[in-house]
Amino acid sequence: MKKRGISILLIVAILAGLFAGCASKTTQYERAAALFNEEKFAEAAEAFDALGDFMDAPDRAEEARDAEEFKWFKISVRAEIESRVTSFHSGLLDGRYSAAQSVFNEQLDKYLLWKDAEYLTLDEIDTEIAEFVFEAHKNGLINMGLRLTTHFTEKEGYDFAIKLFEEIVELDDDFNDVVDKLKESRDASR
Repeated sequence: MKKRGISILLIVAILAGLFAGCASKTTQYERAAALFNEEKFAEAAEAFDALGDFMDAPDRAEEARDAEEFKWFKISVRAEIESRVTSFHSGLLDGRYSAAQSVFNEQLDKYLLWKDAEYLTLDEIDTEIAEFVFEAHKNGLINMGLRLTTHFTEKEGYDFAIKLFEEIVELDDDFNDVVDKLKESRDASR
């Protein structure tokens, strides 16, 4: 009887240990998922890696690494576009219209390239990237126009900017809004 009681206690202890280990891994998994949801992707990848083969942790770790890479890619694209927008803006304000035209054309070429690429991708991740880059380049063009609405002191600057955007209004209705705002600002500055 004493042996049987010890055996039962040993089994209960083993089961309790297994349950505690499973509960601990579940808690760690939930923490890793929370890090992912907070967009702390590098930390989430490490936390999922620490779980080994528990549930879908290896897949989630890979997903977190991909998300971290995409986050830095987006930052890089935004920085490139912001630099181009600033260069365009400076060129126009300094009266260097041909330099501004060149920067604008570069941004427009990027926009058109990604406008086509958006429809050519098949992989879901590639589509997400293409859609992001396309929208970023489109917003770069829009920002080029909207930044100018209060900065010119001469009608010539407004007319130049309006001409640039009037040439691309058929690509997207959002460019009509830019032209309208530039015209309003030009007319208000007279």
